[in-house]
Amino acid sequence: YRNDDLVNVNDTTHYKGGNSENVALVIKATNKEDIGNYSCQLSNNIGKGTSDHKINLDVQYAPTVEILMIPKGPVKESDESNVTLFCNVLDANPSVLTKVRWYANSTLLKELPDCEETREDLCHIDPSKLLLESIGRGFFYNYSCEGFNAAGWGPRSEEKELL
Repeated sequence: YRNDDLVNVNDTTHYKGGNSENVALVIKATNKEDIGNYSCQLSNNIGKGTSDHKINLDVQYAPTVEILMIPKGPVKESDESNVTLFCNVLDANPSVLTKVRWYANSTLLKELPDCEETREDLCHIDPSKLLLESIGRGFFYNYSCEGFNAAGWGPRSEEKELL
């Protein structure tokens, strides 16, 4: 059982065992849908017995992200405004990004955190935020990001245009 729902052990593309011939359950190529609390039930000619304890299965997977921009609308060059880009996690386990690659028109702009000796000030920042200061026409790009967590790099986000 997973989360008290019966597991279909007859799906041999995803499971091995979990039956009377082989009571151990093997989950092939685990994915996020396998996360949950597992228990088992055995039966013989005398009756059924259910496990007293459940085993928690936690599956880590790489992040899926999107770009958010503050402010959302167009900015005026004459205002010399700042724009903050956020690499927002849509789905991940763990959900905290430890690195982010920022792209402008599909070209790598920056990987954060940047802990090179000369850039110590960028070593302890939140990598999911990128501040663009005094916006001008030189910032007119399509921005995207990739997030990294304990499971690795996720796919790049869809591009978001800065107007």
